[in-house]
Amino acid sequence: LRNGLMFLKEVFRNAAYTPLHSDIITKFVPIVLSKTVSDKSFVRQEAKLILLEFQKNCLQSASFNVVCACVFDKNFLIGEASLKLIARMLESAGQNMMSLEPGSWKILLETLGKQLLGKRANMSSWSISIFEFIHKILGEDNFFALLSNLLSPAERDFLIKEIRSKVDNDPKKKREQTKKAIRNDKRESMKRKNMGFENQNDHYGYQNGFNQNIGGSFF
Repeated sequence: LRNGLMFLKEVFRNAAYTPLHSDIITKFVPIVLSKTVSDKSFVRQEAKLILLEFQKNCLQSASFNVVCACVFDKNFLIGEASLKLIARMLESAGQNMMSLEPGSWKILLETLGKQLLGKRANMSSWSISIFEFIHKILGEDNFFALLSNLLSPAERDFLIKEIRSKVDNDPKKKREQTKKAIRNDKRESMKRKNMGFENQNDHYGYQNGFNQNIGGSFF
């Protein structure tokens, strides 16, 4: 088993130079994801190392398709690992995510949408973060065009409404906003002190921080 996992790690590492056939990705990625929840620590560790290579070097449409399917695994731990992997793959892809095939984008959007509306708070929250990241990378117009091209107007509008609602009510996001506002307040306070200003407007940093939108005007 150890040798097999080490071999797969090399396979995905070499994919940086020679793209893998989609059949290889479809066959082995679900197996590796299942090993991330093994009761054997060395198996879990090797599986995570394999996925590190995979998320850097295998960013073709087939990769996103198979990982999206694994999000719905009966083992919720595998589902969580798969959704986190999608986030890391998109981060690795950056602007190159725009090269994904339309069919893969549709699968990805549907996967994220189902998790967003699901009962598991952590999966919903992670989906929000992924949607925000996609919006940030693509930009306002491209993000709207993506949703419009792949979803019906009703589906698109409903999804945008749900994303906005989830963002507005996400406790984690609110905590992040508060921390950001406090950091802004401290920076502004230091600037005023360095410039010899009085502290009578110390509340400004809070107002400035809370008035900033998360993820652009969509959200």
